[in-house]
Amino acid sequence: MIILDLETTGTDPQKHAIIDLAAMDFDNPSYVFHQPVRIFSKAEIQDEALAYNGFTLEEIKDPKRPSLQQVLSAFISWLEPIKDRTFAGQNPDFDVNFLETALKHCQFEIPLSHRKLDQHTLAYTAFLKLNKDIPLDETTKQSLLNSDAIMEFVGLPPEPKPHHSALNGVLWEAEAFSRLIYGKNLLPRFRSYKLPTYLKK
Repeated sequence: MIILDLETTGTDPQKHAIIDLAAMDFDNPSYVFHQPVRIFSKAEIQDEALAYNGFTLEEIKDPKRPSLQQVLSAFISWLEPIKDRTFAGQNPDFDVNFLETALKHCQFEIPLSHRKLDQHTLAYTAFLKLNKDIPLDETTKQSLLNSDAIMEFVGLPPEPKPHHSALNGVLWEAEAFSRLIYGKNLLPRFRSYKLPTYLKK
């Protein structure tokens, strides 16, 4: 399983660009990929997206940053030794759709699995098993288990904001997956955050 996280200039993979890409082999958490990306020339930029992820125009246009093609080539090489390439994350459809579009844009032929693991489903299932009430939006009556709520549930602080690094997303998500699936700590940096007793196996 690969924990994947991207930072982008917006929400539309056809118009917006990847500006930071990170991933981790969940079975081998020391095996990590992380590279910033220089935006392509015609990429559109949403001010809200940059406010959310904390990147500046100067950063994402910096000629010293590697191009999308260079980063994707390195990422494909990084994938080679991984046995299970099923992607997982907080919102994996968003990240995988962006990645798939970028790969096609750069004319890389690599199949990506349409099956993904999302953190919300695991947390929602854990709430049900524990007979806990799912927090719901009063208007829509839909789940409010966003990233911050899930981190609190598994005993972690919220991911830093603004994100300014896709690697943070990968680290927090990987730790949350480990606590939800196995009921144990995964990464040394989170060892001081106690696992809630209701998640211990």
